[in-house]
Amino acid sequence: MKNILLPVLFLSLLCQTSLMAQDKATVKFQIKNFGLNVLGSFEEVRITPSIDLSQLNTSTLVSEIQVTSIKTGNGKRDTHLRSADYFEVETYPTIRLVAKKIIEISPGRYNMTGALTIKKTTKEVVIPLKITQQQNQLSLAAEFTINRRDFDVGGNSWVMGDIVKIKVTYQGENG
Repeated sequence: MKNILLPVLFLSLLCQTSLMAQDKATVKFQIKNFGLNVLGSFEEVRITPSIDLSQLNTSTLVSEIQVTSIKTGNGKRDTHLRSADYFEVETYPTIRLVAKKIIEISPGRYNMTGALTIKKTTKEVVIPLKITQQQNQLSLAAEFTINRRDFDVGGNSWVMGDIVKIKVTYQGENG
């Protein structure tokens, strides 16, 4: 259960990377629990982007995820993930991602370096992004992993995996 919550949190934070205003953003995650994949998502994600592909050094992106919005398809598990054993939502209600730098790797592909905060821990992460822009509309897609234990989510567990796979998509306004 602890492993499930962390992936959801990280995925949201990347959406947290879900670059662009709140038009249509999804953050989904996957973690191993008892050898099986557990899937989940965050339902409340706010993204505030201002991306200029011709001047990436001035681009910004801030993403916040309401941790209480975690969904795994199991109400008891979701409640446990919100507890002090995992995300501790009473004390840490949001996951936050703030872009520090975006660099172009190849046409349409970028790396975003940002500060990801989950609970009381902030870590630098590098997230590969696919970005397309048409006028004032942006599309973003990202897939990355985080280690839940880096953010003190779920503690030690021999049944839950440490690595959380996160997938973020966004379509909406830029700036």
